[in-house]
Amino acid sequence: MDMKKMLEQLGSNSGLMQEMQNKLQAAQAEIQAKHERETVTASSGAGMATATVNLKGKIINLDISDELLNESAEVIKEMTISAINTAVDKAHAEAAKDMAAFGRQFGLPGS
Repeated sequence: MDMKKMLEQLGSNSGLMQEMQNKLQAAQAEIQAKHERETVTASSGAGMATATVNLKGKIINLDISDELLNESAEVIKEMTISAINTAVDKAHAEAAKDMAAFGRQFGLPGS
């Protein structure tokens, strides 16, 4: 293969690589935005404490019932932590599903 053809092929491959990089970045930005806006909720103590977190694991809301507020500080703490931890676990599981789908979409190993 002569030098001119090699350079043309290299330029063509470079364009494809740039296009793939742009697609990857756009898909990643889309997933990040989805993880910011989508939420999961979990409760403990028969709904006395309810936590809502986004798929990034950030707490969006925490509801504590009046009934729970009548309990001891220790019970309030346990119920609140339980609701938050369960919600965060659910969020991580959902985010992992999204990332696996992202990997499959682009043929990345391990997805």
